[in-house]
Amino acid sequence: MTKIVSLGEMLECLIALGHPTARTCQSVMEAVGTVMAETIAAELRVVAGAASFEGAAFAGTCARFSLRSKAGLLGTALPL
Repeated sequence: MTKIVSLGEMLECLIALGHPTARTCQSVMEAVGTVMAETIAAELRVVAGAASFEGAAFAGTCARFSLRSKAGLLGTALPL
């Protein structure tokens, strides 16, 4: 049997195990997410917040995006 496990799920497993690398892994994932969010925000001329781990059952490691001004639609700016 094979199981595909996401990075968020692996991180939750490390946290649940109390593994000493859990916090470092979380910090690295959040740092990579923040760099990705800032890169996307710069390209699309929107604002991104820092990435944070919210738990695999919620959004995993995620970042918030918002418009620089109240004019416009953010949904049309993000090609998702």
